[in-house]
Amino acid sequence: MLPFASISEAEAALGRNLTSAETVWFRYSAGMHDFWLYAHNIVFILLVYTLAPLPVALVELMRPKAIHRYKLQQKIHVPVADVLRCYRNVVKTFVFAVGPLQLFSFPTIKVRRPSCTSIQFLVCVNMFMI
Repeated sequence: MLPFASISEAEAALGRNLTSAETVWFRYSAGMHDFWLYAHNIVFILLVYTLAPLPVALVELMRPKAIHRYKLQQKIHVPVADVLRCYRNVVKTFVFAVGPLQLFSFPTIKVRRPSCTSIQFLVCVNMFMI
């Protein structure tokens, strides 16, 4: 739960107006329990596991001549079915191993109590996205 009851309190604590992304996140998460906010990490991690290897998989499947000489195993071509099977296995492992570990680790994170609020965290994220 956020330590601020309203957007104006959050703006006063930060000493500036909230950005549009911060306002949307505040409205979405204002009344939500910390555990459900923490559970959002599972979605973000799955998104990263999906999007990060996507360029490599697409290049492997398209097999452009310009990239061919940089491959370590130039004679090996991976079929689409193998790429999809690998992705399915990664997602299955994620759902049965990483997801539950994320959820079970919540009490450890909750006891530690980070020193910054979620609004301050969003400010940090915005600084790195610029």
